[in-house]
Amino acid sequence: MDFCYFRDIVKRAVRIRKQNCAGPNSTLDADALVNNIDNAIDKALKEGCETQEVMNWMLMVEDLEYIILSGLRKEFENKGKKCCFGWFPNLKSQLQLSMEADKYVQDVAELLKKIRTTREEALSKTEQKVVAAAVKDFEHFDSRRDVWEEIMVALQSPRISSIGVYGKAGVGKTMLVEEIKRKAKQMKLFDDVVMAKVTNNPDMRRIQNDIAHDLGLELPDRVTGTDQIRSKLTNRKLLVILDDIWARIDLEEVGIPFGIKHKQKLKQPTEKKNEEISSVKEQKECILLMTSRDRDVLSRDMDAHKIVEVKQLEEREAWELFEKIAGEKAKNRILQRTAEKNEKIEGEQPIEGLEEIFQHCNRLPIAIATLASTLENKSLIQWRTTITKLRSQMSSKLEENLNGISPSLCSAVELRYGDLESNQLQQTLLLCGLMGHNASIQDLLKYGIGLNLFPDAANIEAARDEAVHSVGKLRKTFLLLDGGSNMHFDMHDLIQEVAILIASGEHDVLALRKDAAKKKLDQEELKKSKWIYLSNVDAAQLPYRLKCPQLTLFHLANNNPDFEISDKFFRGADRLSVLGLTRMHFLSIPSSISLLVNLRTLRLDQSGLGTNLGSIMGALKNLQVLSLVGCDIKELPEETKELGKLTLLDLSDCSQLMVIPPDVLKSLSQLEELYLGNSFDQWEDVKKQDKRNASLDELTQLENLTSLEVRIHEINMIPDDLFSIELNRYKICIGDVWNNWGSPFEHSKILKLKHDGSIRSDQVEKLPKKVEELHLEKLNAVKDVFNELHQKDFQELKYLHVKNIDLEIEHLFFNPEKENYNEVLPKLEELFLHSLKGLQKIFHGEFENSSLEKLRILTVTGCNRLKNLFSFSVAKQLHNLRKIIVTDCSDIVEIVDDEEEEDANVRTAEAAGDVIELAAQIQCLRLQRLTAFISFNQEKIIKFRSTLLFNKKVHI
Repeated sequence: MDFCYFRDIVKRAVRIRKQNCAGPNSTLDADALVNNIDNAIDKALKEGCETQEVMNWMLMVEDLEYIILSGLRKEFENKGKKCCFGWFPNLKSQLQLSMEADKYVQDVAELLKKIRTTREEALSKTEQKVVAAAVKDFEHFDSRRDVWEEIMVALQSPRISSIGVYGKAGVGKTMLVEEIKRKAKQMKLFDDVVMAKVTNNPDMRRIQNDIAHDLGLELPDRVTGTDQIRSKLTNRKLLVILDDIWARIDLEEVGIPFGIKHKQKLKQPTEKKNEEISSVKEQKECILLMTSRDRDVLSRDMDAHKIVEVKQLEEREAWELFEKIAGEKAKNRILQRTAEKNEKIEGEQPIEGLEEIFQHCNRLPIAIATLASTLENKSLIQWRTTITKLRSQMSSKLEENLNGISPSLCSAVELRYGDLESNQLQQTLLLCGLMGHNASIQDLLKYGIGLNLFPDAANIEAARDEAVHSVGKLRKTFLLLDGGSNMHFDMHDLIQEVAILIASGEHDVLALRKDAAKKKLDQEELKKSKWIYLSNVDAAQLPYRLKCPQLTLFHLANNNPDFEISDKFFRGADRLSVLGLTRMHFLSIPSSISLLVNLRTLRLDQSGLGTNLGSIMGALKNLQVLSLVGCDIKELPEETKELGKLTLLDLSDCSQLMVIPPDVLKSLSQLEELYLGNSFDQWEDVKKQDKRNASLDELTQLENLTSLEVRIHEINMIPDDLFSIELNRYKICIGDVWNNWGSPFEHSKILKLKHDGSIRSDQVEKLPKKVEELHLEKLNAVKDVFNELHQKDFQELKYLHVKNIDLEIEHLFFNPEKENYNEVLPKLEELFLHSLKGLQKIFHGEFENSSLEKLRILTVTGCNRLKNLFSFSVAKQLHNLRKIIVTDCSDIVEIVDDEEEEDANVRTAEAAGDVIELAAQIQCLRLQRLTAFISFNQEKIIKFRSTLLFNKKVHI
């Protein structure tokens, strides 16, 4: 929403009002009013406020605009009225207009007063919210503005295709490019904007998954993933952000269409300057934005055309950041810093040692934030105690080799770690540090169950809640960051290195660091280790056999197809409870795994499993979690039925899995969570004799099942009671549905249904209940989707996607006889309609007032018989609608229709006001390739207002 839009409206309206209506007794000062609005807008823009409170303030400014325009409209209607056949002014009319003008002025003055008050409250609340996000908000720092502007200009330059950003670790490079990613999307500079973390141990699969997540893709394997990403990105203008590069990365291997061919064309000379620029623009399909600690990596290895440096904060900015995070009392406990002199603030005395510790933060935002968070809202005594501890710890750190980590940061993280409220939370932090970037809470849960991190959890769902809660607490301490979704988390590189230092020094954790990547593992160190976490090590570094009597967790990831470990490798690790072997290429899984009788979690994700998995699994009687995500397994071993304690079985993305023997699944009586997404779907009919595969009725016998992901070919294959049990979360695909789950939301209960034919009521009854996200495709014999699908069962629905239905469906929601209709989708937030060839009306009839009241986003594409989106009566219920996208709808004429309204009074100014209010709340209106489109609404009052409402404010 554009503040400048309100400024233009107020200036224009007030000045016209002054010229035409302000009488000698009027108290309206147009210039003062404009200046008030100007000053308020400028200050809000300067302070960068975009919170809900400021949005509320802006809506009040909209109310001011509406009052002004309402007054103008009456003035224009009455200005020409005269009496005595037009010879003399109508005095009665002029007197009435003068009285209304005075009332109008009072309304404006009163609202202005309210705007000022609300604005101050908004800015105050915004300030509080900025504290929590200060370390993330690079625009908060003046020293970042030049860098920001330089990068934004480079992104739009036809001569620059690769940009490098370098600076010290912890200086804020990642936050900078994340903000640029957000801004580039907002400004629609590119067709796609994707971002991936590279790190000093590049994992191509993880990099591809990061990119796929931004594109809404799901990748079955790395080879196919490269092709999918390249196909999706080819011939599109895109921005690729690669964060934390340490050495050259092969973009072709990832699938990014950028490389030698592109650069050769870029450098080809042309005879004319304008032809040269045109040629460059045509070739500029991919722009690369990279970050690194090392400038040479960007210039030499990645051939960046432009390189910019992100420096440390200015001294003043560093102290301001510290004050904001440490709390209100911080200003009275530090030295007042000015350009002319250093004076102590009156009141409490500055704390000895604080400035010394602060200086060791080297003006790095991550170090300052971590230090300040250890002191946040603590008493004076606690400050002094904490500072004393920090100074003591820091003095010892100054003598250690910390690989470039600030001693102040290291000490602050250690102190923060020690202050965590429980041993469970401390172990969770260390485990998160080992798991790396953009790790999933699901994987944390799998390892946490094996390590018994959640001893009080009665079931997996409760354990997941504890994991989510723990991650949330760690985020608040700045020790963890947000990940790619609300079910992922991240950790800053420097925090991660300190966490590994703590784990190695205090908890007997062995994790190979980058400077020890080629060293042979020390036998004595192995013997005392409790956790071992290795990635991309050479086989020569590993012993022939582990002799680790204390070991409870062992994780090894290696994508080298020639990497091998001995068959007897796990002899001597009898206490092992968690084993993770990911991205491995086994010809035969080490048989010594079968000796691990205490094993509770076995994770073999993205691995080639060889031929002996069955003989291994049959011996693991205490196994609770088995994860084979993305493996090349073709048949689930019969021995799986021996895992009587198994509570979680994850076979997601096992695209080659064609056989699950009969009775294996139903024998897993303790199973709580089963994941078969993008995996096995060869279910056999329960009545078939001599079955080779499992049937769906086996799932009905799993009494403890609470989470299920499954693919089913036909709706008539579903047993009557399959979904009679209460599932806490599910993803159900019925029919040949599109592969990726991708939606803007992450919901617990998702149903995808593709069915080319009619749906009987008994089939509807088989569908899962309380769906939160629903995807419908085909349904070509269905005329009224939600009547035939029993819309009463979809009251929890938040996201609805309907696509590719030919001619039968005419209405999505239909109530022709104006009966007492149940409220329609009262929790729906997003509605997406694509290629519904027969659709004439989305809503037909009248509905309860609470229907669709939470709808925020409406997207309609390829619906060529649709003439409008909704009627007046529906429009006035859409209080939360913020985004409308309509593309490729050849017959659509207007957004809001009034033809079905029988009462002429519905089309009065009051009714029009409802639509004006709807238009005023829209933040994004995107209309593309609408050959018949005329206006928002064909009534003149709406056309008059719409020319103003959508000026600079929405995207058209």
